[in-house]
Amino acid sequence: MTIEHLKEDLTSLQIPKGMIEQIVALEDQGNSDMSKQQLLRARGELLNQLHQAQDRLYRLDVIIHNLHS
Repeated sequence: MTIEHLKEDLTSLQIPKGMIEQIVALEDQGNSDMSKQQLLRARGELLNQLHQAQDRLYRLDVIIHNLHS
C-alpha cells in the first residue's frame, strides 16, 4: 500500500449527499421524509464507511511508523 493508494482510498469515502442533513432533521424535528427502513440503510452505510475509514487510518499509521523506523 503506497501513500498514493491511500489518498485514493480516502477520497473514495463519500457520504451520499443529503443523508446527514436528513438524519439531523430527524433528530431536530422528531420526523423526517425518510422511513425507518431508509434510516437503517443510511446507518448501515455510514457504519460501513466508518469501518473503511478506520482500516485506512490503520494502514496510514503503519506507513507513518515505517517511515520513522
